[in-house]
Amino acid sequence: QSKGNLGYVLLTLNRAGEAIRPLSEAVSCQSSDISFNLWLAQAYDITNQYDKAKEAYRKVLRLDPKNKRAKDRLDFLEYNY
Repeated sequence: QSKGNLGYVLLTLNRAGEAIRPLSEAVSCQSSDISFNLWLAQAYDITNQYDKAKEAYRKVLRLDPKNKRAKDRLDFLEYNY
């Protein structure tokens, strides 16, 4: 959980590139944590890693089909990238 929280702090400090590693580790340990998966998707998205972002947003939607943030952003990425 501490890795996920570190990743979130880095993400909020506009250090998305640095957030990817701790968030990836957090997702590896707690694969069903919606927040960690969403933050990882956002970090990929911000760093223009759109294929990884789309995959991560899809995972969020598998875990939480009504997640509006993930759905809206995935729709945007699939339309534009």
